[in-house]
Amino acid sequence: MKIRELETPALWVDKPAMERNMDLLAKIISKTSMKLYPHYKSHKCPAIAKLQMEKGAAGITCAKLGEALDLQAAGVTNIVIANQIVQAEKLPKLASLAQKCRLTVCVDQMQNVLDLEQAMAQAGDGKLQVLVEYDVGMKRCGVSSHEEFLALAKLVSAQPHLVFE
Repeated sequence: MKIRELETPALWVDKPAMERNMDLLAKIISKTSMKLYPHYKSHKCPAIAKLQMEKGAAGITCAKLGEALDLQAAGVTNIVIANQIVQAEKLPKLASLAQKCRLTVCVDQMQNVLDLEQAMAQAGDGKLQVLVEYDVGMKRCGVSSHEEFLALAKLVSAQPHLVFE
């Protein structure tokens, strides 16, 4: 196939350079206590996500439930959804996914915590990892005070199917 025959948009990767970069980052991270969770949006390619995991990433971050479903179907076992999942129709899918992999979501509202717990309880015995999101000044999402953060963390910790991270 000739390059001009490619349908766009198309992901074009210098694989040796990409793998060198992955190896270098893994080496840098290995000297720290940090864990790498690269974001799926930079490539939206399950094969690259799996390679990132093979090269030392602890998990893969994504933005949407649909992306998380794709990642799990491709064999990624540790997924972070970096947004809140609040739509009632998505919660059963999220809970089902949490039965199949280590899944982490963000929360910034008490009702969302309760809704996630209910969905998880209906899905079975699995656990859902939960991060409380803190607004660092972008005014997009997240709690805005230490008191709100602590209240949400305590609420998450009190749920039998949720694990506060």
